[in-house]
Amino acid sequence: MSAPLRQIISISSGFNYEPGQPSFLPYMLAATGKENPSILFIPTATADSDGSIVSFYENSLRLDCRPSYLSLFRQPKDMANLVASADIIYVNGGNTRNMLALWRASGLDVLLLKAWENGTVLSGMSAGGICWFEDAQTTSGGQPGPISCLGFLSGSCSTHFDSNKDRPPHLRQAIGEGSISPGYALSDNTGLHFHGTELHAAIACEAGRKVYQFAQNPDGTVAETELQTQLVGPAAINA
Repeated sequence: MSAPLRQIISISSGFNYEPGQPSFLPYMLAATGKENPSILFIPTATADSDGSIVSFYENSLRLDCRPSYLSLFRQPKDMANLVASADIIYVNGGNTRNMLALWRASGLDVLLLKAWENGTVLSGMSAGGICWFEDAQTTSGGQPGPISCLGFLSGSCSTHFDSNKDRPPHLRQAIGEGSISPGYALSDNTGLHFHGTELHAAIACEAGRKVYQFAQNPDGTVAETELQTQLVGPAAINA
């Protein structure tokens, strides 16, 4: 029997679903290869705010899926089963530092790794998009800075690269200095789809959005390449 396909879908923004509007949610659900897949929401990055949970249900219930959520603040006794039984796991944006600290303290990071290895699709937006990499650029502390992440994927990731003017110069300097690993930068409404640890596709749910890949040259300068993106979701249908 072949090993399950390990998938991670990291997006900058574009989860919310309104018919005909840019959204990655249909694409993310389709990646499971299942009809009516179960999708587990982990809202730790917003401290399980009621607003984020309500928004998740409002969006996911517009499509053919079975939503649920996992609260670390309510100490669920069935956490391991909730994570293991999900077809896809979605993590929202918010405070990356606090989120990762709680995940590690509760052992959720280990459960997520096991789920990924067993074929659960891992996905997330903003904080939920960068957390799967070795390290990342975050503004959880206010100004952009480096953060050590889960390390399921090599390199780094930065989100909101076109909508936060402080991110591009900081990222280029940090990669050049070596405080952040070379990796990817995502404009809003773009993402990365990995099969295993290899990039399967750079994706966008809105035309004109860009994805960049960064590398550090031997002389310390930074090489920046714009990747070709695949338009997905309702935007692809309407293009």
